[in-house]
Amino acid sequence: MEESRFFIEEVNPQPKPEIKEEPDFIVSSGDPIQLAPHNRIPVKPIIERTYRLNITYPHTQHQVDYEIKVQGMVFSQDAAEFRFTKDQYFVDGYAPTKVLDELDIAISKILYPMNLNINYKTQKVTLTNLNEIQKRWLSKKEELRQDYQGEFFEKYLKQIDKIIKDSYNFTQKLVKKDLFFSLFTHAIYKEYNRALKIPAHWTFLPSGEKYRQVFTGEQRVEPVYNHLNGIFIYMQAITADKKYQIKAEYNLDAEDYTLKDIVAQLYKKEQENKEILIRCKIHQLREKEPVKYKPTAKDLEEEQRKKEEEEKNYQKYLQSKKSWFDRLFGF
Repeated sequence: MEESRFFIEEVNPQPKPEIKEEPDFIVSSGDPIQLAPHNRIPVKPIIERTYRLNITYPHTQHQVDYEIKVQGMVFSQDAAEFRFTKDQYFVDGYAPTKVLDELDIAISKILYPMNLNINYKTQKVTLTNLNEIQKRWLSKKEELRQDYQGEFFEKYLKQIDKIIKDSYNFTQKLVKKDLFFSLFTHAIYKEYNRALKIPAHWTFLPSGEKYRQVFTGEQRVEPVYNHLNGIFIYMQAITADKKYQIKAEYNLDAEDYTLKDIVAQLYKKEQENKEILIRCKIHQLREKEPVKYKPTAKDLEEEQRKKEEEEKNYQKYLQSKKSWFDRLFGF
């Protein structure tokens, strides 16, 4: 057995053909973006947002899906604290059936919710509700013994006891080995230069490595909106020995800079071969986004007036076109 993700997984999986297809990274086009003063992207609060995660391991064709709800408050333009709640687990597209997967999920339900304080300037991440998690673990651990038993299970529990003993140890195991947290806490909220670029520094502990790997490279802000009116940040970094490489794309809300989606791939290079170790897609579930305010009758009246005005302007625009062909293709 070896440590993986949060805890452990079976080793020596049966080799399967590598999947070479890569996810489509978005190419945006539109009007120049308008950032905060000095090209700063400030961190903003999240009332409540639910993300669907899809993490695949192409070499073994193994896949994990789950949902994670995020709520957060901001302390400064560089620091915020977020509360994470995990739910809806699927393994290879189905509800988990393996004992190890079921145990992993049962323990995750005990460890969540968890609060992380993130300083994007110093890249320091701190767990702030360790006492709450420790109390839940102590009260629920005996319940697990009713469903699981054996020498392996007891070793598993001892490992969790060790991990949650102190905040620093827990955070290192969590952020440096969990791809979602490593990407979510990455320093995208920074002051960018006039070319909308800054150096990128990212750390992660790939499965099989004893020590976390330090990636360096560049991240840049796409200088225009796309059709979704998002702000896109592209990050590409590599380890000093060029053994591992990360490519990631962040889609931020154009108005409040909150994180909407992430697409990322982690590569490993051996000699001349480049292998995709992990694909990760994190998408905001738009239908679960809470209503920020309840519109008044005056708001609805103003909205209707704007729609009617836009319709009049659009009709004038159509009349100015020379032919149906122009109108159809927007020339």
